[in-house]
Parts: sequence; structure tokens; C-alpha cells
Amino acid sequence: MIIGTGIDAVEIRRMRKFDAASAFIRRMFTEEERAAAPSAPEAAAAYYAARFAVREAVYKALAPGLGGSYIDLREIASLHRPDGSPYLVESLYMKELLRKAGAAAVHISVTTEAGLAIAVAVAEK
Repeated sequence: MIIGTGIDAVEIRRMRKFDAASAFIRRMFTEEERAAAPSAPEAAAAYYAARFAVREAVYKALAPGLGGSYIDLREIASLHRPDGSPYLVESLYMKELLRKAGAAAVHISVTTEAGLAIAVAVAEK
């Protein structure tokens, strides 16, 4: 049963101003996400915009079950499998967040098109 959905869009150009060593990138994205980021500046901007959109979409999908509880967006990490499909990184924080929200899983999808990184998240019980 679906208990929440979320969608978010981030303008890729907003991430172009940050390089891999910037404080924002180091603070907002996990070491694992940073290690998987492409080195080419334009590809990196799209990559980080997509990762940020995932965080916001997951928050929106889980928020109804959290009753206004604080969510640390830095702890919501996503990567891609070898086939290109995105997934949320299983961490103790994510497991606890799912438990609090009454969700068994959150499924995500990400795309980049026309200067936007768009993420969708569906939380299920």
C-alpha cells in the first residue's frame, strides 16, 4: 500500500557553482555519493542536482507519517546500480526514518532533462 509520494526538481545550473571540494558538497553529500560523482563539471552538476532532488522527494514521501519530525536531508543518500537504476542507500538513519514513518520501503526514480534534475519517491507500507 502506498503511504506517500514525493517529487522534486532542481535546476542543474544551481549546482554548477560548486566543485567537488566545496563546503556545500562535502557537507550535503555522503562520502559514498561524492566518490561516485563524475569528474566532468557539467556531469557532476547534474549528478549532485539529482541527488539533492532525491532527498527532497523522499522527505515529501515520508513526511505524512512523520508528523512534522525533523529529517536530516544529509542522511538520505542515493546511488545508481550498474544497470543505471537509482536506489536509496540503506543506513541506520534511513531504517529508523522508515520505521518512524511506518514505511517498509521507498522507491525512487531520477531523470535529468532540459536543465532540470527530477526525482520521484514512492513510500510503501
